[in-house]
Amino acid sequence: TGEPRILVISRDVSDRVRTQQLLLEAHNELETRVRQRTAELAETNSRLLQEIADRELAEQQLRSSEERLRKVVENVPDVVLSLDRDGTILSVDTPTSAARSDANAVGTSAYAFVPPNQVNTMRSTIERVFATGNPADYEIQDIDKRDWYRTRVSPMMVEGRVAYVLLI
Repeated sequence: TGEPRILVISRDVSDRVRTQQLLLEAHNELETRVRQRTAELAETNSRLLQEIADRELAEQQLRSSEERLRKVVENVPDVVLSLDRDGTILSVDTPTSAARSDANAVGTSAYAFVPPNQVNTMRSTIERVFATGNPADYEIQDIDKRDWYRTRVSPMMVEGRVAYVLLI
């Protein structure tokens, strides 16, 4: 039989084509998500870098401020004490011209350096500053009862409350 014949064999590849389409859609969706997440991370990274820069600036300003305050305290011609609520001496800064060191006074009661009959004047003034947050003054004699001193009590605020007081 001399007629040309064609034999066609076909397979149903619909599942493979659908799978490829689903894979392509999933790939495209994943690419979109990666781009979105990358953009979010870049924004977060940018904000963090700005926060770091802001904190570094704040730390530098704080160091400068502390240095200025340290220089002021070091050069004040008066004794500067910091006291806690109970009158315990937290720090003593004496004038550079002072012959004696008061470093041993840290940790002791400031009231021990005042004549007993004047402790209440000092204590009530300090308690008032802690209670009100307002500075106040008092006048007392030194322990040797030779000289009179006027002392300024200033509140040192931390997080909205008086943490300690300075006596100048």
